[in-house]
Amino acid sequence: MSIRQYQRWFLCISILLLGVTITYANDGAAKPGTRAVLEVEYLIDAKGHQGNVKKDTVEREWRVKRTVKAQTTLEAQPLQRAGISDPAVGKQMESQSKNIGSKADAMKAEHGETLEMLAKEAEKCGGDEACLARVAQKMSKRSDMGEIMNKSGAMAQQGNAMVSQAPSRFQPWIPLSDRARKQNPSSQYTYHVDEWSKKLYYDPGCGKTNNICTFTRKRTGSGTDTMPIFSSVEVDTVKHLISVDLGLPLHQLQMAEESTGPDKGPQANKITRQLVTSASDVGSNTLKLTGLPLKGSYRNQTGEKMVMLKNGVDDYPGPIQLTVRWRFTVQ
Repeated sequence: MSIRQYQRWFLCISILLLGVTITYANDGAAKPGTRAVLEVEYLIDAKGHQGNVKKDTVEREWRVKRTVKAQTTLEAQPLQRAGISDPAVGKQMESQSKNIGSKADAMKAEHGETLEMLAKEAEKCGGDEACLARVAQKMSKRSDMGEIMNKSGAMAQQGNAMVSQAPSRFQPWIPLSDRARKQNPSSQYTYHVDEWSKKLYYDPGCGKTNNICTFTRKRTGSGTDTMPIFSSVEVDTVKHLISVDLGLPLHQLQMAEESTGPDKGPQANKITRQLVTSASDVGSNTLKLTGLPLKGSYRNQTGEKMVMLKNGVDDYPGPIQLTVRWRFTVQ
């Protein structure tokens, strides 16, 4: 049975025979369409020293600092009954919905003709209550209508119990559509890079410096772009929790690289690198923060997450810490 068929006859039965309406008021929710800004700062700031050229033939020292600041405009969506802040609710509703669906399929198989007739007659009324009452009176004369009413009533009670156990309480905040973002180009990111490394190694070719060769490298860069980082927020307006998907900037950061070596003078190049070497170094769910307790009003929330990059960044060895700070502000 298709979803469209199920909607046609089950909803009309609910209207005609049960007339049950449940409304939940929630003062903690924002009006759909309300806008907010999610600001996220991604920071790598590390330094290190490895080896001793006199003992290990290779010695290396480095300092890496990369900062990306992202700003994404989000838009409030209507409240939902299931959300990532409390996944148990979604699983429970899915199980109960399947149970109700199985009962509906069985009733459709047994009373399909009557249900289809009821749906067609109800659709002709276009929501007119007097017309619907006449349809109900007419259909009540069919021999199987009493059994249909009993079964539909039981399913409706089960459905209402499911709804009452899981009221609409989760409010998603998602990025603006492409069209809206072009009209309001407030989403952007900026970056800044300042890093250097120095390598000393033993090589008889560097006789003028006691067989110790030196290689140095410096990278700098900064820039701005309106390409957004796709982050999102969800607020649990009943349990007062917030979930934040911080996203991960994988944009190419443009840098100027200057290097010197023992066999050549200063070299200058333009290169591009990502904030982190690979998204897999961070993990697919690491920056998806779920069920965090609200600190005051959901309209102004902040947080911080530290991630250890075991493999380091580019040729800077790990572990290196990535610090992510965020602020969510409703406008």
